[in-house]
Amino acid sequence: MNPAQSPKSQVDPITRANVNTECTIIGGGIQAVSTGLLLEHLDVGTRLIAEDFAYLNGADVPTVASNYASASIYPVAVETDMADDELVRQCEESFRPLYETAGVPVRKQTHYYLYEQPQGEAFTVPPRMDARHVDSYQKPVPSRSGETVSDGYVCSEYMVEMPEYMPLLFEAYRRAGGTMTRRSVSHTEIGGFSSDYLVNCSGYGSRTLFDDPSMRAIKGHILELPHNSDSPLEFSYTYTPREYSHYAYMYPRKETIVFDGSYLAGDIVDGDWVGESPNDPMTLDGVEIPERLLTVNRDLMRNHLQFSDDDVAVKYGYRPYREDGLRVEQSGDIIHNYGHGGAGVSLSLLSARWTSEYVTDVPDDVFQQIAGRLGQVNRTRDRARAGALDTDCLVACQRVAATKWCLAWTRRLSMDIRHEFEA
Repeated sequence: MNPAQSPKSQVDPITRANVNTECTIIGGGIQAVSTGLLLEHLDVGTRLIAEDFAYLNGADVPTVASNYASASIYPVAVETDMADDELVRQCEESFRPLYETAGVPVRKQTHYYLYEQPQGEAFTVPPRMDARHVDSYQKPVPSRSGETVSDGYVCSEYMVEMPEYMPLLFEAYRRAGGTMTRRSVSHTEIGGFSSDYLVNCSGYGSRTLFDDPSMRAIKGHILELPHNSDSPLEFSYTYTPREYSHYAYMYPRKETIVFDGSYLAGDIVDGDWVGESPNDPMTLDGVEIPERLLTVNRDLMRNHLQFSDDDVAVKYGYRPYREDGLRVEQSGDIIHNYGHGGAGVSLSLLSARWTSEYVTDVPDDVFQQIAGRLGQVNRTRDRARAGALDTDCLVACQRVAATKWCLAWTRRLSMDIRHEFEA
C-alpha cells in the first residue's frame, strides 16, 4: 500500500466490520498494541498473541524493537512512497493530541541536527516544528572540543517516554476490552485462526511467518546512563562529526540518558544475528559497539554529564527494516502492518489508523479520542495510587494508635498489680 493513500477508497463499505467482528493481532510491540487499542476503541474485538510484550515481561528481547526505541517522533530508516517532509508532518500531527493531553507521557523538546562539514548549497531547512538554520539560532549548540558546527538546523520535536508510554498503551488496551496471550506463533498456524481478520504486526517475524525475504534486521546499540534529576534534559541532538560517515545522537529520558546512532545491516540466522561489524569498534559493558557512540557523545555532553565507562549499560536490538518498503495492506483476510525500520514509534498511530480502515470506519478525530482515553487511564491509575497511599497511611496510623493503647494498657495493668501486691 502507498501510505499516502487511505485504504477507505480500496475497501467496499459493505464488507466493513460491525461490533461482532473479531481480529487476532500477531505481535507484542508498539504496532500491535496501538492497532489493538484503536480497534477496541472502535468496538472491534481483538486479541494480541506474542511470545513477548514490550516493557511488560522478562528481559529485553532484541527482536522486539519497541524495547530499544529512543522514541523521538521523526521517522528514519523506513521506505515509503510518501515524500519525506509529508511523512514527518503526518507523524507529528498524529502525536500532537497526545502531547496536548494531560497524563500522556509525550513531551516537546529542542532538537539539534548538526554537521561539522558544510552540507553545500543544496542543504535546506525542512518544514518541521519551529525549524530554523543553526546560523540564525542565538543560543549555544552542542559541539565537540576544538570543532565547529558548520551546518544544520534546530527544531522542536515530540519525545515519547517509552518506559511509561508502553505500559500505558497496554493498560488502556486491556481496559478497552482487549485480551493478550503470551505464546509463540508458527508458520503452520497462519490461516487457522477463527477470527474474521488476522492482523500481522510481527515485524521481523514476517520473514518466516509470512515468507517475506525482503525483511532485514538492522542492529542498533543503546548506551544508557543514569540521570538523577527532577526532569529530563530539555534538548536532544543528532550530530555528524567530520571524520565519520554516520552520526551519533542523544535523547533524554526521565531516569536515563540514551546514546545511539548505529545502523548495522544483517539478518537473524538460527537465532543469531549475522551482519555488518562496526568500522571502528570498541568493547563496552561486554558488547562490541561503534566507538563514536561513546567518544563523540561523551565529548558533546562534557558540560552536562560526567561519567565513567563503568556507568554505561549497553544493549542492542534489531530494527525491522523492509527492503520492499513499509507494508500496510490487506491480502484476503490478512492485514499486514510491518516493515517500519527505525520509524516504529513515529508511525505507530498512523499505521494503526491505516490498518483499522481495512476493518471499519475510522473517525477523523480518532487520535484526539485515543489521547483522551490514554489520559483518562493515567488519571485513574494516579487516583488508585493515591488511594493506596492513603490506605497505607491509615493502616500505619491505626498501628501507631493501637501500639500506644497497648502501651498505656500495659502500664495501667502493671500499676494495678503493683498496688495489689503492696496491699
